[in-house]
Amino acid sequence: MSEMETIGVEPKRDGYGRYLIVPEGGGKAKAMTRATTVAGVLESRHNIEKWQQRHLAVGLAGRPDLLAQVQSTTIDDKRTLNEVCKKALDASGSDAAASLGTALHRVVELVNRHPDAPVPDAFAERIDVYRALMAAHGVEVVADCVERIHVLSAMGIAGMADAHVRIGGRRYIFDLKTGSSVDFGAGSFAVQLAIYANATSLYDPATETHDAMPLDVDLERAVICHLPAKGGPASLHWIDIAAGAEALRHAHFGHRWRSRRDLLSDVEPLRPSAEVIADAFPGTVVDEDETALLLHERQGRVLAALPPVDDAFKARWRAELPDVRGPKQSATWSHDDLDAIERAFELPFTDAPVPAPPVVETVAPVVELRPAPDLGGPVEPGALQMLRDRARRQSNGVKAWVRRWQEEATAVDAMQWKMGRGSHVTLWSFEVSRAALYLARVVEQAETPEDGLETVRRCLMVVVGDLAGQAGVEVGDVLAHLSLDEATRLADLATTVDTDGPGSLEVAS
Repeated sequence: MSEMETIGVEPKRDGYGRYLIVPEGGGKAKAMTRATTVAGVLESRHNIEKWQQRHLAVGLAGRPDLLAQVQSTTIDDKRTLNEVCKKALDASGSDAAASLGTALHRVVELVNRHPDAPVPDAFAERIDVYRALMAAHGVEVVADCVERIHVLSAMGIAGMADAHVRIGGRRYIFDLKTGSSVDFGAGSFAVQLAIYANATSLYDPATETHDAMPLDVDLERAVICHLPAKGGPASLHWIDIAAGAEALRHAHFGHRWRSRRDLLSDVEPLRPSAEVIADAFPGTVVDEDETALLLHERQGRVLAALPPVDDAFKARWRAELPDVRGPKQSATWSHDDLDAIERAFELPFTDAPVPAPPVVETVAPVVELRPAPDLGGPVEPGALQMLRDRARRQSNGVKAWVRRWQEEATAVDAMQWKMGRGSHVTLWSFEVSRAALYLARVVEQAETPEDGLETVRRCLMVVVGDLAGQAGVEVGDVLAHLSLDEATRLADLATTVDTDGPGSLEVAS
């Protein structure tokens, strides 16, 4: 058996060429993303794609049979065209340089393991240049760290580093490049070698065990050796792997981002207003004509609240509402028009001032770290207007409690669920607002505020568990941290308690 046949042990790989690594402590081997795959995420592929296109053109020109295959098929026959392109690239000699580089890598590996080993005549000149370069710069190869698999377990990445070397007594990651130039790959080189330098272990595919990563590897710089396989001068370069480690975080995110398959979802068709309103407000009988009636009533309320029509009024209208018809055409106002009029003339959302609710002693607020809620899509306009209309008709006490909970959410910088006057309201804001309205009614109808708040806490605990019962957790804080599903469940529960009384909670829980 020759020296070349005894180099290393070929590691196991999956169908995508990824290393299969047995975890530390044993178990089933897991596929690790290749270091070169992650390193290339941030790199532009413009030059390599142009290079491939040129070789493809040359390959097709030299193989009339392949060109005939292209002419006899269609663009939809991906399998045939992919095979033709591969054969055309092979015919152009596109893989010749890569094959030569791979062979030179194997010979350098042999020399790194056994400095005095004989080498094939075809590579003698290249190895002489390599040995002279390394000696001139005082580079010493660490023989037991040649072609070792480096595992960065936290990110699920593994890759084969060419070697570790010592310069001036300090250990560095060492990488051999055999292409014609290293001018265009520094970004990916820095990330690749940063992976190796920050590895958590060295994997031995022969024994399927892990060795500790040497602690003295330099994390600031690594060494690139440029030894062109086709001949020419060789050179050594420092590569900034501290910058590479910073880029690695972004490259790792980019690689995972490409694997996301949950970003698209179907747009749900709008449900009829009557159906949506019936779901949102149990016990309400609504038909489509009622939404038109609500708009008419709102038009009348806004018209009555406007100041007298004088020159100042007209000037303000022209300046701030150029696309909205004047008061004489109030029957044409849409909900969006009414929102704009309320903003322009600062009309009150409610007709009377709201007194402050009774003060309830609480402990300092506690912010629960929960995932940001899914806000859902827009709300059906009829249901939205129904909720606003019902909010306007509530007593000042109910309004005061809703406002108090909104202020509690603001105080802890939580997600704001106030619907405001606009028409672009999310389903999450709608459901939280619906829950708040009916919970406020529960408090208002109780014998004392304390009894009402106790019932509200019990409602919250049915939906979110013990969090709502912890001392110092405000009702408004919990409302602002509900998920969309929790908000919908809470709103449904609150309407039931509002209708049937606190006793209905026993059934719900």
